[in-house]
Amino acid sequence: MNKNKSSEMLCKFLYIVSIILCFVIETNSQVLNIYNNKVAINHDQSLPDTSSILDVKSNLKGFLLRGIDSLDVINNPAKGLLVFNNADNRNYFYNGSQWSKLGSDNFGNHVLSENLRMQDYWISNSGSNSGIYINSSSNVGIGTSTISYKLQVNGGIKLGNNFLTNNYWVSNNGSNNGIYINQSGNVGIGNSNPLSLFSVNDTGSSNYTARIKSTLTASGTMSMYAVCSQLSNNSSTGYGMNIIDTCGNGYSIGVYGCSIRSSATNAGRSFGVVGEAGNSENYYNYGVYAKLSGENNGAALYATTTTSDNLGEDVGGVWAGYFKGNLYFSSRVGIGQKSLSYGIDMPNDSISVIKLVINSDMSMKKNIHTINENEKKKLYQIECKSYKMDYNVIDSVYVLNNGQSPQINVEEKSDSYGIIAQDILNIFPSLVSVDEKGYYSIDYISLIPLVIEALNDQKKLIEEREVIIANLESELTTLKNK
Repeated sequence: MNKNKSSEMLCKFLYIVSIILCFVIETNSQVLNIYNNKVAINHDQSLPDTSSILDVKSNLKGFLLRGIDSLDVINNPAKGLLVFNNADNRNYFYNGSQWSKLGSDNFGNHVLSENLRMQDYWISNSGSNSGIYINSSSNVGIGTSTISYKLQVNGGIKLGNNFLTNNYWVSNNGSNNGIYINQSGNVGIGNSNPLSLFSVNDTGSSNYTARIKSTLTASGTMSMYAVCSQLSNNSSTGYGMNIIDTCGNGYSIGVYGCSIRSSATNAGRSFGVVGEAGNSENYYNYGVYAKLSGENNGAALYATTTTSDNLGEDVGGVWAGYFKGNLYFSSRVGIGQKSLSYGIDMPNDSISVIKLVINSDMSMKKNIHTINENEKKKLYQIECKSYKMDYNVIDSVYVLNNGQSPQINVEEKSDSYGIIAQDILNIFPSLVSVDEKGYYSIDYISLIPLVIEALNDQKKLIEEREVIIANLESELTTLKNK
């Protein structure tokens, strides 16, 4: 090797080394490591995590996040990954299972993990000594901190003009019955010692703003019955009872229905709320109508069988119905489908499950026999196809109740593989069904046993061929050794 050749190789070697050094820059024990279009800044020279564009480790410095347009663009985020979301101008971090917001707390929408201690302070709208007060005996006062009962309300009814009863009744015949207003301004109907602001046939209690007690004992009687008469304009809206509750940051309950016996019994029935409707415009009769309004997440209907559930939880989205417990349907269920042909009819969307279990107990079957050769050979007549689903056709046939089509994932609009129902209609007619709209479906599950039998036949054939091949190889070896 001549001198010029050696100099040339040395130059190439130094050029390569300089390129490598461009990717690892060490400054004050911190290393900038660039790998696969990702950057790591640390002192241990570790590679950046695959889910991050920048992976920083430091005990001395921070970093500035630039925004992304959607959290959904990040696949398989690493635990602890930080981003700034331009959609709501919030910082987020990934806790290993979901994205959580970082930033200021407005003390709302929380589930406590321990008791909340007031320490002789009020819960109020303005921060003043008003609102809700809880004393050391756990008694609650509304508008007062001098509390003698578990719940004490400091309030009354203000009339447009004063009406002085002077400890007398307002009655029809001048007797001691009818309406009684005491010096505290509490109103009683049927009693002269109303402790609630409004009491009917009962003294009530300072714990209740109103208390109504029915003295009727016959079957079918009620404590209160409200009727809305037919309106002069039939297109108008009428309400038998309209209750509006706006209680600030506390629990706001428009209607609370409770029917609980003091102990379990085998007699009678309990209904917290009963709704019944009928004989209005066809398709527009609702026994119970639930609607979620406003801008925040929640559920129009929340139902739970969890005894420890105290007035709900963070539902984490917007739901027409949110259920914690088992659901029972005596008939079919349609999802985005009104004309039902199957137990769960969802022709225009997908389903995701961890395990699909199908009844296959021998006691549930009859006429059990081995699959014959002709049935197995039919498998070879089936042609599998590659295709794309035409969601324009699907959405035009199966439309959601509100007239909107479901949102289909991008992955579902890519190529699919399967069998055309019409292609096997004459091969395995028992595996093809047709719905009320005339569209065909395939019982793919029933094809599995046929495939298993075909595989068993192939296995048997392969094993036989292996024996023949082994014998031939042995004979060939013998001939070679002669």
